[in-house]
Amino acid sequence: MFSLTKLSLASLALVGAAYAQVSTSGLSVLVPGGPDLWWLANQPNNIKWTCEQTAFPDFTIWINNSNTTLLTAITPLIAIEQNFNCDLLVSAELVTMPIGTGYTIVLTDPTNGTNVYASSAEFEIKALSAGVPRVERDADGCRDCDGVEGNRLQRPRRPNRLGLRLRSWRFPNRRPQRRRLDARRDERRRARGCRGGCCRTALSAPSCPFLYVDAAWCRVVM
Repeated sequence: MFSLTKLSLASLALVGAAYAQVSTSGLSVLVPGGPDLWWLANQPNNIKWTCEQTAFPDFTIWINNSNTTLLTAITPLIAIEQNFNCDLLVSAELVTMPIGTGYTIVLTDPTNGTNVYASSAEFEIKALSAGVPRVERDADGCRDCDGVEGNRLQRPRRPNRLGLRLRSWRFPNRRPQRRRLDARRDERRRARGCRGGCCRTALSAPSCPFLYVDAAWCRVVM
């Protein structure tokens, strides 16, 4: 079994050479990566991958940085992660790396760390004051997610308190009232910093429901 120790410099060079968003058999890292999907230092952070597009049952998760002043060697985060989980919340205790740029998440064979399955784009670890990333990517470009289908925005019909779907023509005065209630609800969500739809916040809280998004561009519709 592959030992979870820091890789040798030779192995590190192999992983570094495989940096550019390596994708083997459909596996790729969606989150983090790029300028808009950073991590926060000493906080829980998300990793998300294309779980439905690969045959790999599991892998080891590492964090790497070509800048050895920030990270002296590629470092293990998770010994064995099951592919079917699709994402992972890395605990704050593991995110002790210095603030800086050039970090990558690397997925490798659990029995051979030099066999790289996939690597993320470079991302930054920022201070807590930077706040959570605005959105995160979905493998299918945010299609068919949280009431959003393709490029069409739609609000799912919601039942009333009795579980019945009421026809609006029977209650013509309810429609303006509903719009006012929805507007106040959305304002409260914006006040809490809510972002969402299928482009979810990297650290979403149960008290912060999703808003609706433009599926084509993953932009929050405010």
